[in-house]
Amino acid sequence: MALPSAHSWHLASNPQGRRGGSVETEMYRTVFQQVPLAILMMTRDGKILNCNPAAGRLFGISPGYLRGESIFSLLPDEHKAKLQDIMQTELLLGSVFLRLPMRVLHRAAFSVELTLRQAEIHGVECVLAFITDISESRRIEQVLERRGVLLETIRDIGRWLLHASGWREHMPDIISRLGEALQSDEVSLYRIEDVSGEDASVRAVREFCWPAVSRSAGMEAGCQGAVVVFSAQGLERWAQILRGGHPIRGSLDTFSPVEQHYLVRRGAHYITLVPVFLDNRWWGILELLYYHPSAQCTRADVENLQIIADMLGNAMQRQIAEQKLQRRQQALTLLSDITTAALQNPSFQEPLQALARHLSQLVQADGCYITLWDNEHQRPVPMVGYGPLQDTYAHIRPSSGEGSLTKYLLEKGRSIFINDLQESTLLDPRWKFDPNVRTVLAIPMQGAGMPLGAVFLSYYRQYILPAEDRALAEQAVQQVSLVLNRLRLLSTTQRQLDELAILQKASAITSQALSEEVLLQNFTEAVGEVFYSDHFSVFLLDEHREILHLKAHYRKGKLLSLTSPERIPVTQGIIGQVARTGESCRCGDVRNVSNYFAANTDTLSEVCVPIQAGEQVIGVLNAESTRLMAFDESDERLLSTLAGHLGTALVRQRLFAAETQRRQEAETLQKVSAALIASLNLEDVLRDILTLLEQVVPYDSASIMMMERNEVAPRVAAARGVRQDNLQILPPKLLLETPHIRKLMEQRQPIIIDDIVGHPDWLHISGTEHIRCWMGVPLVVQDRVLGWLNLDKAEPGFYDTRLANLALAFANQAAIALENARLYNELETSYLQTVLALARAMDARDSYTADHSNRMAEMARTIARRMGCSVEEIQAIEWAALLHDIGKIGIPDHILRKPEPLNDDEWEIMQRHPDIGAEIIAPVQRLARVAPIVRSHQEKFDGSGYPRGLKGEEIPLGARILAVVDAYSAITDERVYRKARSHEAALEEIRRCSGTHFDPRVVELFLDLMAAEEKG
Repeated sequence: MALPSAHSWHLASNPQGRRGGSVETEMYRTVFQQVPLAILMMTRDGKILNCNPAAGRLFGISPGYLRGESIFSLLPDEHKAKLQDIMQTELLLGSVFLRLPMRVLHRAAFSVELTLRQAEIHGVECVLAFITDISESRRIEQVLERRGVLLETIRDIGRWLLHASGWREHMPDIISRLGEALQSDEVSLYRIEDVSGEDASVRAVREFCWPAVSRSAGMEAGCQGAVVVFSAQGLERWAQILRGGHPIRGSLDTFSPVEQHYLVRRGAHYITLVPVFLDNRWWGILELLYYHPSAQCTRADVENLQIIADMLGNAMQRQIAEQKLQRRQQALTLLSDITTAALQNPSFQEPLQALARHLSQLVQADGCYITLWDNEHQRPVPMVGYGPLQDTYAHIRPSSGEGSLTKYLLEKGRSIFINDLQESTLLDPRWKFDPNVRTVLAIPMQGAGMPLGAVFLSYYRQYILPAEDRALAEQAVQQVSLVLNRLRLLSTTQRQLDELAILQKASAITSQALSEEVLLQNFTEAVGEVFYSDHFSVFLLDEHREILHLKAHYRKGKLLSLTSPERIPVTQGIIGQVARTGESCRCGDVRNVSNYFAANTDTLSEVCVPIQAGEQVIGVLNAESTRLMAFDESDERLLSTLAGHLGTALVRQRLFAAETQRRQEAETLQKVSAALIASLNLEDVLRDILTLLEQVVPYDSASIMMMERNEVAPRVAAARGVRQDNLQILPPKLLLETPHIRKLMEQRQPIIIDDIVGHPDWLHISGTEHIRCWMGVPLVVQDRVLGWLNLDKAEPGFYDTRLANLALAFANQAAIALENARLYNELETSYLQTVLALARAMDARDSYTADHSNRMAEMARTIARRMGCSVEEIQAIEWAALLHDIGKIGIPDHILRKPEPLNDDEWEIMQRHPDIGAEIIAPVQRLARVAPIVRSHQEKFDGSGYPRGLKGEEIPLGARILAVVDAYSAITDERVYRKARSHEAALEEIRRCSGTHFDPRVVELFLDLMAAEEKG
């Protein structure tokens, strides 16, 4: 019915109240008493002032007892604050409608719809509450809602299980969904681990749980993996009920004390257990726990849970069927892949690797390892593995324990299953290549009665291998054994064909190669590619037959470039032994060789044969493998044949190379000799010697040591490859007394130190840290030692007799060039002294001032330095100042000393003196920079000078400087044809001619210089 509005409760005592309208007192009483709704009249703070009979019936309390109580006492604690806030705030804005749970002493909690309105009754403002009991409708609504949620949950779970790749995939979602749908506090799925008889113990292992961490006692560490032992915890009755396919549900007080104890430990007041069956076998338990005393699970809920448990069992059964089908398909794929690999690959490696991989996956093993049997040595050879040790299994040294098991399998001809490796009496305890293995299935490999090896499937846990899996594994191994036996026959035939092909190819390579390097590279690549892809290399002996040098190396499928030299003494390893004795060596396990030289750390077996030229060993062929027992007699025989071909080719190649080299060396020496005598300047000759020497004999650094006249004080005349200022030289006497230098000076023959490290004669001094190999070559001319050449290499043993002879031939030519340069230098010095004497004579002839040229040289040097000229340029300008008028020696005295002005003919003769001076200087090589300055010192800046009329920058800078200082000297000197002028007049004249006769920059610096001298 419609509720009366607030204004209809306004009484007659206030006929014109705020809310408008009025109601008679009698009407109020009638309505208040007869309305079926429960009505409470309250103050704003919730105190009940009055109530109608319907309210008493609703609360089960007499209306008289309700008066004076607070409505908040009828509410659960969590709803009191909400109602207080509504009555103080929202009610001011109008009526309020809400649903609340209520609780009274004599009645269970129930739900109501509550409408609050403001009213004024008998002049008193109050709050009216109209209450309707909705408990039953709410209960029906909740039941329907729960059923709907459960049906939706069943639908979703069914869809998940149908489309999932495995029943476990969505179990976390299923468990959490059940907990939310049934409002359970904890949901778990247990797997029955062991059921042995009716009365035996039942172990249930928790597989999944929700929430992720249980609050149950004993399960604080987490839900998954917790174990419930029914017999140990007194839950045998539950186990019998569940085994019979019946669910269990009930609250704490419905169970026996022992069963109650289980619930108390779990912190639960209510439990539901539903069995899960897999193909009529009790597989597990679905458990729901409720912590609240009033919570429970209805019969309908249990029926729905049983439906879900059946769906889960069906999903498991379907997955098992799919797995069986998949395993059969895997077995067929295994056989197909292995057969294909065997037919496509001539070696055992690929099919065995495929077998190990597929077989391990087929029977869900932690590892699969395959060993072949070596009939020749009666021992197993680890080949391939799949699992934790797959990268190291082939390198494991097989113990006698493993050998006994493989041999036992091959003798018995059947597989054995070892459930616990630690307790097995069959297996030798020394066979422990993996100490974590607990269970092993060992299967023999035999093909057509031939023993091939064994397959070991390993598990890290004790594992009961299903008979079906064992049969699949044995069938696969048997099939592979037949394929491998056939492959062995094909491999033998193919090997013979490959040997013939490689011998033919080797013959072609040895006959067509144009150099020893190309021969060795092509030969190594061809043999390594076909037969020895792990490691194959060629070593050759040095001329002293003490060191083996690696010349070519094929590794892991490709020919490697030799970035750094590899040297093995003949006293080390298998390679050294073969080079020393000339006898082949084959080793199936190099780890058993005490003095083995491990150039490659992954090598397990090796075969090495000598390369001979006639009766002399010149090197070795060496093949290595990362597998044990990888080589047999056929490899030794093949390599010996190939070594014979290579030895003959090397002798032929070396003879041809030696002849070619001798011819090239002769041509080089001829060219170098011509280049050495092309220059007579000592500095140029020293530089050319070091430059040309590198074309004849390689070096990293080199220096020329020259003896002084007394032949007891050697000095570094030139150096290359090392800074000369960093090169510390021993005191002359100590240097000449070192054994190798003394021997060089006495014998006048080259001296070689192969390796200075540890050499007793070598003195380690600053600047020689980079040297490992040294050669000294004497410089001898006319039976006199001029000095010697130092040649240094960072590579030990680089220099040999051939290079020493070549260096000596070069040194003889270099000594002649040095002697010629020395003689020429002496001749040039003598000529220069003559020229200087003439210059001094001309200076005295043409000037009243004897030091005219000297003063010019001093001023020119100062100006050149201030203009930033180099040391060489300053020296050239200074020489030019001294010699600038030497050409006047060709001018007659009557012209040179004529007091009157010269006529045209005389002036033409006078203008020749710059050219004459330049021609006099030209023969002196060290004055090559001076001649152009002397020739141009009479040129003028504006081009009006002589002899060529040069102007501006065309005139050499030195000549422009000389022009200024010569003019100053000419003005201030007393001459026969005019009197000297003053210093000031000379400066004024030079300033006036700046830009016409003289370079303005030079004039400016000259004037500054003069001013500075006046102040000083």
